[in-house]
Amino acid sequence: MKIRKNLANTLIYLSAYIGCAVFALVGGLLFLKCSDEDIKKPLKTALILSIAFIAIEAAVLICEDLFSAIDQWALSYWVSLVADAVKIIVFGFAALSAFSGSSKEFYVLDGFGSEK
Repeated sequence: MKIRKNLANTLIYLSAYIGCAVFALVGGLLFLKCSDEDIKKPLKTALILSIAFIAIEAAVLICEDLFSAIDQWALSYWVSLVADAVKIIVFGFAALSAFSGSSKEFYVLDGFGSEK
C-alpha cells in the first residue's frame, strides 16, 4: 500500500494533537510498516511536541488547583484557554505545513494490500 508523504505527515501531527493513544497507534503503524527512513523526522517532531504539551497541561492543572484555592476562577479559565489555543495553533501549523507540500512521493507500507 502506498500513502503520500504529505498526507502521512499530516496524519501524524493530527493524531498527536488528538491524543497520545491515537498518536501511538498511527505513529507506531507508520513506524513499523514503513521502510522509508524519512518517516522518522515527523514522528520525532510530533513526539517531542506531544511530550511538551503533556508537561504544559500538567502545569496548567497545577495552576488551576492553585487558582481555585485562592478563588481566582477567571484566571484559571484564561490560563487553560491560552494553553489550549497554543496547542491548537502549534499542531495546526505543523499539520498545515506538512499537508501543503506538493510532493508526489509516497511511503510504501509493507504488509498491506495485494502487492507482492
